[in-house]
Amino acid sequence: MSLPEDVSAPGGKNILFVTDYQRGGRGRRGRRWFSPPGKDITMSLFLPIESAGISTLHMLNASLSGVKALHDLCDEMQTGEDTSRSIWPKWPNDIYWNEKKAGGVLGEVRKAKTGGDMLVIGVGINLNSSQDDVPPELKDIMTGFFMETGIETKRG
Repeated sequence: MSLPEDVSAPGGKNILFVTDYQRGGRGRRGRRWFSPPGKDITMSLFLPIESAGISTLHMLNASLSGVKALHDLCDEMQTGEDTSRSIWPKWPNDIYWNEKKAGGVLGEVRKAKTGGDMLVIGVGINLNSSQDDVPPELKDIMTGFFMETGIETKRG
């Protein structure tokens, strides 16, 4: 499934698309986002917005939320790792863990069918990918929860 080019929610409500597999994921500057089927978190949130200027705050909030989610997951799974300095947001849209990319956030403003603007925030977090899943060209720069802790966890 591809995300629709024009989305409008009844009454200007938010829409969240969550998928098991993202084959057309992309990052900034059109870079490809890799995520194997059924292993990681991939989603897109459509938010009606009044002004495109507010999108920067939404993007920063999304990145910080991804970082917090990984910190919380480490605590919940009792990994024993102090992640306070090893997981951080890298401006403008990356989530890093031990100097490697563990996730990312991409935002863009689209016109809604109703004529207003929608901010689309795409989020990808590497959760259960293993080194065997990662293409050779990404092995030195990509990481995730399983690769850092050796623990597989539920995505939901």
